[in-house]
Amino acid sequence: MNNVVKYYYEINLINLSKYNEKYAFDYNGSRYIFLKFDRNENDIKGLVEICNELKKRNIMTNELIRNKFNNYLTPYNGELYIMIKQNIDQYDVTFNDILYVQNNTVNILLDKYLIRTNCISLWENKIDFYEKKSKELSDKYLLIYKTIDYYLGLGETAIMYLANNNVRIDNIVLSHRRLTDFYNPLNYILDSRARDIADYFKYLFFFEDCTKEEILFLLKYINLSREEYILLIARLLYPTYYFDLIDNVLFHNYDEKIIRNIIRKGSLYNKLLKELFYYINYQLGMNIPIIEWIIKT
Repeated sequence: MNNVVKYYYEINLINLSKYNEKYAFDYNGSRYIFLKFDRNENDIKGLVEICNELKKRNIMTNELIRNKFNNYLTPYNGELYIMIKQNIDQYDVTFNDILYVQNNTVNILLDKYLIRTNCISLWENKIDFYEKKSKELSDKYLLIYKTIDYYLGLGETAIMYLANNNVRIDNIVLSHRRLTDFYNPLNYILDSRARDIADYFKYLFFFEDCTKEEILFLLKYINLSREEYILLIARLLYPTYYFDLIDNVLFHNYDEKIIRNIIRKGSLYNKLLKELFYYINYQLGMNIPIIEWIIKT
């Protein structure tokens, strides 16, 4: 890999370290990451535009680096790689980080290839995949086999809730495929404000042991439209937290015991959703449709 970086970027490396299929090195006082480009090639133009726009708006971002042929994508062993200059060290994202980026990127429409507002079709594909896969799980992954139907049901409820309410998305903002590695351009997409907020709430509840009271307190700091609150509920219903973990079990050889904490918190999470319905409808007066089985929890 040293020779690849030397040839394409004309950098003589001394220490090149590898972690999680990424290659990292320090050069002229900066940290660089060389990694596989795990997106559609059509996305690269939009990602570059977003990075440039963020710089103009004084919003922090890591930087995509061209090779000596003035291309952002570099071929290696039949795959495409990309170089990123790490202007911001990776750290756990805060709610203020999310709100700051959202408030400063409202309707930042640049490249339509990056818009990911059609979540229903993506969710349906995921559920179809796991419904077919579930029959194969009983022998090797008994815990997943016993619990997956419940989470597939949650996903289907989220899809029906969105489909029945015909939500229009007015505020497109810079969002993230996942909130880990918040300033990595390969993580950037364009979506509604509800996306990152919902993902953050789920992260706090399932992985940071935050109480429902702490999460409800954060609602005071957001000002969404009625349709965005419907989106928020749908995204909170959809169990990305569960599907991401079982993806790691099935495709990256993680122990299935990693889902135990998720399962243990299931009933408490339903109570959080119930409290969110009450807060949104009675304190904020948004009058969004309720889901009966959650209200009866």
